[in-house]
Amino acid sequence: MIGPFPSDEFFSLHERLVLTPGPSHGEGPRRDLLRQYLAERGLPAEVDGAGNLLVRLGPTGPWSETAVLDAHLDVVERGHALDIQRTAEHLQGLGVGDNQTAVAMLALALLRLQAAPTPLRRPLLGLFSVGEEG
Repeated sequence: MIGPFPSDEFFSLHERLVLTPGPSHGEGPRRDLLRQYLAERGLPAEVDGAGNLLVRLGPTGPWSETAVLDAHLDVVERGHALDIQRTAEHLQGLGVGDNQTAVAMLALALLRLQAAPTPLRRPLLGLFSVGEEG
């Protein structure tokens, strides 16, 4: 288990994210992969004018009551790993920790929240942001 998520589910999504191009201001391929991943699991997402991927859960309500969880999609340099080395204790590769671990965790958390038997009482925005690295 990786937190509350089965290891195979986390590592499968994480590897796809890390190996998909997503440099600063070129996050489109990674964003599109994530959008499709979420849509295939029944969670719609939208792209705003800046290129951020937005996932809305819970009731509609004023912005002042909305909780926002953010993970940035972009990675420095070429924007993706050419390969990943995984051992029992380590993951190595460009973007593995900064920030695709957070992206995978947030995506899986949003899917769990969508499927939760208890509805959210406040609006929640899952924000997968672009341009953080540059």
